[in-house]
Amino acid sequence: MTNSTVPAPPRYKAIAFDPKSPATLLLPNNSTTTTTTTTTTESTTTFETFLSHDGVGSNPNETSALLLILDAYESHFKTSLSMENSYESDDEEEEQYKAEQRLKLSKKYRSYLQSCMEQWEQRLSSPSSMEEEEEKDEEGEEYHLELLKLMYAITHLSEIYLLQRPSSTSTSLLGGSDMDTPGSVTSDTVRYLRLHHMTSPYDDFQEEEENTSSKEDVIEQMLSSSQPEYYPNDLYWKLLRKLTLRGCLEDVWAIVSRHSACRRCVATMDKEEEGGGEYYDTIKQDRDAFAILHALLISAPLPGGRNDALDDCLGTIKQEGEEAEEMLMEGITTTSYKLWDQDVTNDDDVDDDGNKNTKVLPTTNRFNPHLASSLHKHWMDSVRNAVSSPPLSQLCKRIPRLYRDVLSIILGESTSLSASVVENAESWSEALASELLYQRPHLRPSDVHVRSARHMEQFGVLKRKSDDESSNSGGFEEIVLSVMKGNAGRVVEALHDLGGGSGAALPATMTALLCNLLTEANQIQPSISSTTESFNIQTELLLLASHSILSSFSTQNHSEVGVRLATRLLLPFAFPPTPSFSSKKDDSSFLRITHQLATILDTHMPNNDADTKHLLKLVTPLIVKHGSKVMLDACENLIRCRFQYYMKDNRPGGAIYWLLRGMELNALLPRAKNDGEKQKNNKEQQRYYSGVVSSNSPSKRHFTLFCTSTASNLLKALVANTSVNEVVCYLNIAQEIIQSIQDDDEKIDNEMNDTATTGKEHIRISTIVSHYREVQLLHCIVNIALGMMKQKDKEVGVHVIRCLEERVLATEEERFHGTMNNSAVLTLAHPIMYDDLLCLAYAILEGEEELESGAIAEEDDGSSTNITATAFNVHGIHILMARLSQLIEWEHFEIKRLSSSAEQEEDENDEDEGNSMMHDDDENNKMNNSQNEKDVDTTKLTYTVPQMRLSLCKGLARAFVSENSLKQQKNDYSMMSEDVQELNASFIALGREEKNLELMLAPPTM
Repeated sequence: MTNSTVPAPPRYKAIAFDPKSPATLLLPNNSTTTTTTTTTTESTTTFETFLSHDGVGSNPNETSALLLILDAYESHFKTSLSMENSYESDDEEEEQYKAEQRLKLSKKYRSYLQSCMEQWEQRLSSPSSMEEEEEKDEEGEEYHLELLKLMYAITHLSEIYLLQRPSSTSTSLLGGSDMDTPGSVTSDTVRYLRLHHMTSPYDDFQEEEENTSSKEDVIEQMLSSSQPEYYPNDLYWKLLRKLTLRGCLEDVWAIVSRHSACRRCVATMDKEEEGGGEYYDTIKQDRDAFAILHALLISAPLPGGRNDALDDCLGTIKQEGEEAEEMLMEGITTTSYKLWDQDVTNDDDVDDDGNKNTKVLPTTNRFNPHLASSLHKHWMDSVRNAVSSPPLSQLCKRIPRLYRDVLSIILGESTSLSASVVENAESWSEALASELLYQRPHLRPSDVHVRSARHMEQFGVLKRKSDDESSNSGGFEEIVLSVMKGNAGRVVEALHDLGGGSGAALPATMTALLCNLLTEANQIQPSISSTTESFNIQTELLLLASHSILSSFSTQNHSEVGVRLATRLLLPFAFPPTPSFSSKKDDSSFLRITHQLATILDTHMPNNDADTKHLLKLVTPLIVKHGSKVMLDACENLIRCRFQYYMKDNRPGGAIYWLLRGMELNALLPRAKNDGEKQKNNKEQQRYYSGVVSSNSPSKRHFTLFCTSTASNLLKALVANTSVNEVVCYLNIAQEIIQSIQDDDEKIDNEMNDTATTGKEHIRISTIVSHYREVQLLHCIVNIALGMMKQKDKEVGVHVIRCLEERVLATEEERFHGTMNNSAVLTLAHPIMYDDLLCLAYAILEGEEELESGAIAEEDDGSSTNITATAFNVHGIHILMARLSQLIEWEHFEIKRLSSSAEQEEDENDEDEGNSMMHDDDENNKMNNSQNEKDVDTTKLTYTVPQMRLSLCKGLARAFVSENSLKQQKNDYSMMSEDVQELNASFIALGREEKNLELMLAPPTM
């Protein structure tokens, strides 16, 4: 048998979350760092930090956009929730309204992204002297800005091809399904191409004039010249060609009107043509030609409009009423191009709370493809006829570039359309836009990707791999084709690759929310199940976005902002069911989100009350409406942090305020009824607000312990030989606790008024806790202390008896329901406080004995003094006797209290020690005598059992006399003979001498 050494167990580093930064892990090192100085030697432990998720931060522009995006989704969530409650079935009107709301939400997302990018670019373009590190940061910001622009473009394209609302029945006149109506996406596609793919037509001016700082100055210089058509490098005609390819015919006319021939026609319009002549005939013919050209360009019913002012598709409705309608051509107005636009329901059918007004029907679709195609065809025929007419044909002969760079692009070549477009355009986007504008505006949405791929191949962006698929040589163009085909999964994948998975807060949030929109539109099936695993892409993206938000703000030391934003992101998806999960009923999805939300709050330590109140306000509906105990535990963590903060700051009132908030949340938690009532309705579980704080509530445990410990400390300070300052300190704490409980309702009402809260999810927690045994005990101890300060023994005795008296204490549920079935018989004071309370009672009894002895001495001298008022009545003496009997029977009761010799010896030692101290501190005692008379007497109070029994016997005799005296006063004897007075005096003396202990120490009859 061989001996083998047992290998040592592996050693692991301790890892813990940093409470101030939920995304940060703390990794303590094995070694410590010792710092030695001339005076002290300090040993410190260094911590390595590790981020659980990588975050790249969030600049102010991104943070602002993120806040607005979350606000928009919260409003959309409320609207969807109210709409589900208002509709009984999924009819056509409801589906159309849902699609409109999704489209409006997507536009809001893009508007916030656009504002963010504009402000970001403006900040980067502002001149500033930067060092090398700042320049590197600027390069990184420019890179992230470019990625955000690509995400913005994909979001815009997915809005066109994946989120458009279902068309009405009138849109199927040209054949095809409602979602594939010819021309339904032409207008938005043209605007998308102009905004994201086509370069600005004014870029050439900057390249040609390198010495000029402003492009506007170059353009103005060219157009102000006498003959701009002869400007160097054909910039005039290049600009006309680019504007025509973009469909900006209003700008085309503005440039054409600066032509020297057009100016000549305008200049000679008011002159008299005396004598006529060939010159004036030519000018008149040119004037007619330019008038025809003006009518053609300004009245063009092009999809996407005649300018690029609204290419972001965000301000169409707002600027709708600003354009005047004119008719320059027969049958065509200047606003006919709007027939290509998809309309969106106005905000008039939504109330202030985001709820849909069911009385207002959705607005009628403005999109009319049949009429729009007819007007477009009529306009194209008018262009062909005008080109062949004498005035315009002669003008084109005199100005051939006008036909080649403007009219030929509009007319195109019917026999070789592709060759003509490729020859005029400089990119596939210009070629596709020109085709959609002039030749094929009625193209079906399902065919747009085919024409796009063809133009990409002609310009070398895509290389044909086979008959069915193409090989990508560009990257982003392949994503564009996939989205045009309706591939929603490619959208999510592209957004994830372009920043959604980089740890950046804004891109990750946009990826998750856009995936949610696509899921609501049934473009993505969120759950992917197999034999081994179940995967929900929507849930995963939401969780990833929350991690990105937390880590991004943690790297900037703003973890509280990250927690607040992550909570707002996840909260709508934690409600079962939500509009997102209503169709799939995936319980595991929202449960995972709920647990992630609880984890975020559970690892967060709020820095201020405002942050904590905001978080509690957000998650309270999840507790009240759905009874989420996980969220309740997370909220208890937030409340515990604020409680500990106020305790360290010695502010018990603030600590009690937060404990009451935790108990209030626990009381709002709905609890299921009994099983018999559950079985009556299996479809919906019956719940009710119990108004009862569970005994498992940490806030309740802290609250009761805090009240009990404060009462115990104050009582010990009153009994023990402590300083007056200590008594006053404990008394102030106790009074602040009581005052905080009493003022809680007023504070909550003021907070609700400040935040415009309805108060539906609030109960009077102060009313509930006022019945707590610990709170009533604290009230009694405070009254005892105040009575001792005022030297009112009667008041002190009443509250001592109240603490020691056994009573029926109902539970919270019994008090709530008005039943007393399982009530317990208890005293307000805990048994460990009996001894201290008996010490106070003994001191009061001894004081009454001294007063009575002095009164008897005065009677012997001939004075008439009648002592009838006592601190304890007969019932109170019986209570004191019963508690003393219980103390004697307990094993832990001090043995020295059972004999009088030990007490006498202790009193003698105390007296000797007190005499020596009196000689040393005589002057100090004289200075403090006047103040101590008004304060609490802090001399140590104690007793022995024989002394206590004797005092109780004498007190009982006084109680009998006092009660008899009160009875006599009630009988209203106004006159009393001297014989009766002598009889009463002898009875008092006899009661003072007789000590029948067996009778008087017998326990009271209960």
